[in-house]
Amino acid sequence: MTLSSYHVDSSDEILKLGQQLETPCQIKARDALHVASAIIGNARYFLSGDKKVTQMKQAKCYRRLAKYSVRNPIRFALKTGKRRTLNELNRCYTDD
Repeated sequence: MTLSSYHVDSSDEILKLGQQLETPCQIKARDALHVASAIIGNARYFLSGDKKVTQMKQAKCYRRLAKYSVRNPIRFALKTGKRRTLNELNRCYTDD
C-alpha cells in the first residue's frame, strides 16, 4: 500500500456533490468538499482525524454514494496491521 499520488482538481461536479452531502450528512462545507473529492476521485479509503467526519452516522451517509471506507488514520493503520502505513501517516502529520 502506498500514499496516493493522484490529484483531483476542483470542479463544478465536486462543488455540487459537496453541497448535496453537507446537510444530509451533517458535516461542514469544507468536509463535504473533501468527501466529494474522494468520491469523484474513486478513492479506496478516506482517512480523516476529524471525529465528526468519521462517525458511523456520517460514514453511512457517504457510503450511499461512495465505494470507499471512511476511517480514522491511526485506527486504519492498526486494523490493516501495516506498521509502515502507520509510520507514513505519522510523517504526514508531523511534516507541516
